[in-house]
Amino acid sequence: MINPYPFLTELCENNNRVWFSEHKAEYETIRQSVIADADCLIASLSEYMPELARFSGAECVYRIYRDVRFSPDKTPYKTHIAMGMSPTGRKMHSAGFYVQIDPTGEFNALWGGLFNPEREMLSKIRRAIDTNAEEWTDIISDPAMLRYFPKWDGRTLKTVPKGYPKDHPLIESLRLLDLGRDHAVSREFFLDPKWYEKAAEMLSTLVPMVNFLNYSINEEI
Repeated sequence: MINPYPFLTELCENNNRVWFSEHKAEYETIRQSVIADADCLIASLSEYMPELARFSGAECVYRIYRDVRFSPDKTPYKTHIAMGMSPTGRKMHSAGFYVQIDPTGEFNALWGGLFNPEREMLSKIRRAIDTNAEEWTDIISDPAMLRYFPKWDGRTLKTVPKGYPKDHPLIESLRLLDLGRDHAVSREFFLDPKWYEKAAEMLSTLVPMVNFLNYSINEEI
C-alpha cells in the first residue's frame, strides 16, 4: 500500500472541496493501492470464509465522501480509509469484518462482528445464544481469538434484556447491542507491504463468531 498517512494528515487540516480537488489525483493513486490490498485481504480471508470471494476490493473499500445531510459536521470528506467485508458486502447487513486506517494512528483497527443490528436480528441472536449456550461459550472462550480480541467493542444494555433472568450465565453476551471485537494496531502495521496477511490471520480467529451470528440472523423462525 502507498503510505496514506501524509495525504490523510493534510486532509485533516484542509477538509474542503477546493483542497481536495487540487489533490484528487494523489487520492486516486492511494485509493487504487488500497483497493489492491483489499483484494489480497479478501483472497486471504476467503480461505476461512468462502462467501467473501464474490466481492472485489473496489466493492469493499468505502467512499471518502461523507453524507452530511443529517450531520451537524458539514466537512465533506472522511479523514480515514476503511473497508468492510461481509457476505452482504461493505454495507454489512450481516456480520463481517472492518478495517480502518487513521492518520493519527489512534483509531487504526481490525474489527469483526455485527454492528447495530436491527431489533429482529438482535432477538434472533439472543435466542441463539440462549439455546446454544455451550457452542457460544466455546466460541467466545477460544484462546486464539482472545489473543487478539479479548474484549467486546460497542454498546451494551444497562439493564437485562426482556425475557431473560438477570442471573443468566451468559447475561454479558445477552446485554450486547453491538456484537463486535476490535484489535488496535500501530501506524506501522499498514506500512508493511503484506499487512493483509497478518490481518487475515488475526481476523480469521473471529470467523466462528461471525458464522454463528450469521447463522442466527438468517435462521427462519
